[in-house]
Amino acid sequence: MMMIKPIIISGPSGGGKSTILAKAMKEYPDAFAFSVSHTTRKPRDGELDGQHYYFIEKSEFERMIKDGEFLEHAQFGGNFYGTSKKAVQDICNSGKICVLDVELQGVRNFKKAQFEAKYIFVRPPSMEVLELIWFGYAFFSHAPFSFSMCILLPFFLLTYQSIQLRTIF
Repeated sequence: MMMIKPIIISGPSGGGKSTILAKAMKEYPDAFAFSVSHTTRKPRDGELDGQHYYFIEKSEFERMIKDGEFLEHAQFGGNFYGTSKKAVQDICNSGKICVLDVELQGVRNFKKAQFEAKYIFVRPPSMEVLELIWFGYAFFSHAPFSFSMCILLPFFLLTYQSIQLRTIF
C-alpha cells in the first residue's frame, strides 16, 4: 500500500485551523484522521485524554524525548507539546491521511528534520480580523490582552504577508 504524505496545518490561533479540520473530518471521515499530540499541560474543561491530547507528566515527556519517540516537540506557553512517531505511523498504516495541527515552532522542527508532508499555513482574511478574534478571546475568557500578544502581532503580520496560501485539494 502506498503511504500518503501527512498534512501539517499551522497558523495563528483564531485563524481558522480548527474550522477547516472539523469540516474535513466531518465530510471525509474515511479519508482523514487527526494525530493526537502529547502535552504536559493540564486538560481544559471538556478536553478528553486521548481525544484532544495525551495528557502526560513532564517526566514522561522527557523520557519520550530521550527515547526518540517524538517526530517533533516544542515548548509553548510553559508547557511541552509533541507529535509521537507511533501516533502518525498508526494513522498512516490505517490507510488514512494523517493530519497534524502544529504550532509554528513545530513546523520549523518538521522542516529541519526534512519530514515529508504537505504543509498548509492557514491565515485569517486580514490582520484586522485576527486582532478582533484575539481581543474577543481575551474579553470573553476574562484574560487580559497580554503584552506577549502585542509582541506577536508584528510577527504574525510578517508571517501573514510572506507565506502564500496553497490549496492541496
